[in-house]
Amino acid sequence: AVDWVAARGATEKGEALSHLWEEVVPTKVELKDVTYNSFWREYRRRYPEVPLNLHQVHPPGQRCEADYKGDAHGLGYTDPVSGAYIPCRLFTAILCFSQLGYVEATHTEQQTDVFTALGNAYVAFGGVPHTTVVDNAKTGVTKAHRYDPDLAPEFQRFCEHFGTAPIIARPRKPTDKPFVENLHGVFWRWVGPKIRRRTFRSLGELNIALREYMAEFNSRLQRKYGTSRRIKYEGGEREQLLPLPATS
Repeated sequence: AVDWVAARGATEKGEALSHLWEEVVPTKVELKDVTYNSFWREYRRRYPEVPLNLHQVHPPGQRCEADYKGDAHGLGYTDPVSGAYIPCRLFTAILCFSQLGYVEATHTEQQTDVFTALGNAYVAFGGVPHTTVVDNAKTGVTKAHRYDPDLAPEFQRFCEHFGTAPIIARPRKPTDKPFVENLHGVFWRWVGPKIRRRTFRSLGELNIALREYMAEFNSRLQRKYGTSRRIKYEGGEREQLLPLPATS
C-alpha cells in the first residue's frame, strides 16, 4: 500500500519522513490507524542505512523533542535547614514547529522525574504533540537498539495516556533531536549566568525562576525568523496539538 521506494527517494532528497506519513496515511483507508511511530519503524526496517533529515521544518503540533542537558553547572538550590547545596538536572522540551521551549529542574533523571517533567511540558504547551522524541535511556527503553529499541512498559503507558507516539533517538546521535540540543545550548548560555547569581532555597523556588526566564526567552525576537517563538506558537501551533487527557 505504501510506495517505499518513492519514500526512500524523497527522504534522500531531504524531505522529512513525518511529511510523507502525513501525506500517505490519510489517502489509504487500510492505513488510517497507522501511527507515525509504526510508519517510522517500517521505514527503518527496510532502509536502516538511509539517514533521515530531521532538520526540516515540521508541521505545527507534529513533533516535540525532550532531553536532559548534559551539564548545567550552577543549577541547584541551598537547603535552608542543612545549608547543603543540592545540584539539579535541567530537563528541556521543545515544540519543533514554533520552537517554543519548556524547562524544569529535577533532582534526578529517573522515571518519576522524567515523566512528571514531560507531563508538565504538555500542560505548559496547552496540548500534546503527535510525536515525542526522547533519548535512548533506561527511563524509556528496556532494550537499546540502533533502530528498533524496546520501549519500557511504563513509558509506553505514559505515551498511550497522553496520546503521543514515542520516537526513540539513537544512542550518541544528537542529530536525531537537533531542536532540543540547540535549545539546551542557546537557553543555558543566556540563563546560566542569571541563575548562578541568585540563591534559591527550594526546588520549587528554582523552577518558578526557570519558568519566568523561559517565558521571557520564548517571547524574545528570533532575528533569523523576524518573530518570536511565542508568536509562532500562538499563530499556528497551539490549535494543532492534541487535547490533554481528562485525568493527569
